[in-house]
Amino acid sequence: MISFKNIEKRLEEWRNQGFIPLELESRILEYEKGKKNAANNTVFILFGIIGSILIGLGISLMVAENWDHISRPIKTILAFMPVAIALCLVLFTLLKRFENDAWRESTAAFWALAPGASISLIAQIYQIQGGTDGFVLLWVAMAAPVMFVLRSNAAWTLIWLGTTWYGVLQYARHDIGHSMHHYWWMLALVLVFVWRFVLVKNASTLFAKVAGYLLPMLFIPVLGIFGLEAGVWTFLLYFVLFQLYIHFCSIDLADFPDGWKTGFLNLGFSGAIVLLFVFSYKFSMKNLANEFTLQHLDKSKFAVFEIVLFNLIYLAASIKLFVNQKWNFTHILYPIWLICILVGKFDPEVGQLLDNVFILVLGCIMIWRGVEHLNFLWLNAGMVFIVLLIILRFFDFNLSFFIRGVVFILLGVGFFIGNKIVMEQKNRKELHD
Repeated sequence: MISFKNIEKRLEEWRNQGFIPLELESRILEYEKGKKNAANNTVFILFGIIGSILIGLGISLMVAENWDHISRPIKTILAFMPVAIALCLVLFTLLKRFENDAWRESTAAFWALAPGASISLIAQIYQIQGGTDGFVLLWVAMAAPVMFVLRSNAAWTLIWLGTTWYGVLQYARHDIGHSMHHYWWMLALVLVFVWRFVLVKNASTLFAKVAGYLLPMLFIPVLGIFGLEAGVWTFLLYFVLFQLYIHFCSIDLADFPDGWKTGFLNLGFSGAIVLLFVFSYKFSMKNLANEFTLQHLDKSKFAVFEIVLFNLIYLAASIKLFVNQKWNFTHILYPIWLICILVGKFDPEVGQLLDNVFILVLGCIMIWRGVEHLNFLWLNAGMVFIVLLIILRFFDFNLSFFIRGVVFILLGVGFFIGNKIVMEQKNRKELHD
């Protein structure tokens, strides 16, 4: 990467040689200086957040050294100190340092963590009983306001962690009752912040791209909760959800930048591939044949509603993509997988064979698209899928180490040849252009 000083020297040299006018030189320097300041601000913000977390941990360790010798009233005062300090920092930042990103992010991170420390200390001092989900719920409720007050991405990330954690805890407890309504308002807070302060105002930032990965993860645990009693039908719920993520990235939606959609696309495609590999095993298909019945589906009325709703959304989105001529092979993963599952219901071995063939064909299509579009990601991803499929099938057949070694050598050679071909074609295209 060229340093700012080198850019200044080169521009000055070009101006002296008469290649560029003084006005153009000034505009380029102003642009590069803005990029430099933005990079420096990101570093300051990152280390500010880390510093505030380390300070909090350091104070906690110092107090813990003599904790057993401190009276209960003093312990109570100390327990509220993290929140009191965080509140003072928030007020100072609002009044004096609101335009400073490093101050806002580090203060918000400290505030987001402070309620958790205070809640833990109070519970320990007064021996208050309660579950982890109750702790997470109270912590998120106390910490959430700061992400709106200070418009903090760091605080949003911590609240996202708490919300996801709460959803996973409910999943582990098989709780689809009254506790789930808490998850909905926590989820609403996360979505409102992303919409108001990320998509509308800062859609091109690095955090917006990161949020594109974090946000779709929020729906995964809650989907599993409502599908718990549906047995293997839960896999169908997850596959259609991942397919909807892929569809979402191909539909033109206002205010949703392409970079932000990348997270949905990658998570959806990765999740679909994982499920394809799960059902490439014989025991998975046999288990499916025994439990893929309407009797299991009757146990969860909400799962029935989800399956019908998601399939209707998938059908409507597919029609829209087809009409707009944006249809491609990634949009038919779900129906082809569903065909494999339906066949596997009646004959698990044939269903497993179809699933393996589909993975192989999918890998070949990705390799072909990688070569056609000179895309190394598609090329290597396709070869990785084929390699994983062959490795997994090694365990199903009693092959000698020699044969396995030959297969691996051929696959390695294929990696080198494929990348070499794409590299040469890419270089020829650049020279021609």
